[in-house]
Amino acid sequence: MDVRRIALLRYCIELVSVLCVAGGLRAQNVGDENHPRAPSVTSPHTTSWSPRALREPFLPDPVFVYNNWSSYDELSDHVLLTEQLAMKELDEIIRLRRFGVRFDYYMMDAFWFAPDGGYKTWRKSSWPNGPDQWLKRCKDNGVLPGLWFGTNALVKIDAAPEWESSLNRQKQAMSFYEGGFFPSFVDTLEYWYDHGIRMFKFDFADFTAATPEAEKTQSREQIYYRNVKAFREALKNFRQKNPDVILVAFNGFGGDVESTATPFPFPHPIDLRWLRFLILCIRAIPGLPTYPR
Repeated sequence: MDVRRIALLRYCIELVSVLCVAGGLRAQNVGDENHPRAPSVTSPHTTSWSPRALREPFLPDPVFVYNNWSSYDELSDHVLLTEQLAMKELDEIIRLRRFGVRFDYYMMDAFWFAPDGGYKTWRKSSWPNGPDQWLKRCKDNGVLPGLWFGTNALVKIDAAPEWESSLNRQKQAMSFYEGGFFPSFVDTLEYWYDHGIRMFKFDFADFTAATPEAEKTQSREQIYYRNVKAFREALKNFRQKNPDVILVAFNGFGGDVESTATPFPFPHPIDLRWLRFLILCIRAIPGLPTYPR
């Protein structure tokens, strides 16, 4: 089988998987029927769910995002993310837009941050003046800025003092439901929202992280559930407060996927409740087809 046929087969499998998930979610009564913005259905020939309810967590139309990870890769090459590189990419976006190419968002990907700054300060060696010029130029040209976060895994970042009470035994990730990490992290999201960030990319999540004390009394499944619940509720509140944000989830939010690092495995078989959590986290996917129950 040649490369083209393999690629086509893989695409078809992925498409079928998405359709099955969408249908399964609806069939298992995990839709958003009670969403306050979803219109009720009163026809005697229909059930109580609304097609709009399934679409609510998603954008009504596709968005076009430029992710600058394509211009560097600090995990596998020697090209660093710098202000000069980032601004050059932004200039190209602006140039292409004059020719009618659509760009809605510019995602500043991994390693913009200072290792000791708790995601609030930028790497001084690459961004001596911080992000102000980039943020202003995005705003002046109608491009919405996005920002990458390593979620709760310590990927090229040190644990801030307020995070230490949430660290796992290996000192590599923080619990979402214990200690001071997650309240601090949510405050950081609000901080960057106030500075104009409108897309947040979450990467390298570890929902099995727990403090040594929790590991003594809680099962792996209990830890996983509590982390997911805490993360999901916080993002739900964040979006309700800031309805124009887009939340994007990457490594750590699924099973084995292609990446430059090994994603965290599921501690137990996937069920549709967990898939609903994933879908509610991601708004950047164009609307999925809706299926009646």
